[in-house]
Amino acid sequence: MKNQILKAIQEALAGSRKLKITFKDGTVSYLAYLRGMQRGGIIGISDDDNLIIDAIMDSKKWGRDENRTLTVTLKDSFDSAWFTGRMERALERIEAVK
Repeated sequence: MKNQILKAIQEALAGSRKLKITFKDGTVSYLAYLRGMQRGGIIGISDDDNLIIDAIMDSKKWGRDENRTLTVTLKDSFDSAWFTGRMERALERIEAVK
């Protein structure tokens, strides 16, 4: 998964700066890392996805499978090694948004 993440990051940084990420079932706790990255100005998350994240973190359950997929925007201070280190165990799928 690490190589997939790094490849998707390179594609996103060269293009839209957006990643579509899908979490594995049972990895709700990793949303705290995502939220920390957002608060630190490393990534951006849409208002709609923020609402979904809030609901999931409150309930500790993904609910519907589509709730496991979010889009993040890579900010200028984005650190690919830090992101990869936190997310590689949690992600089921990752791709650059065209």
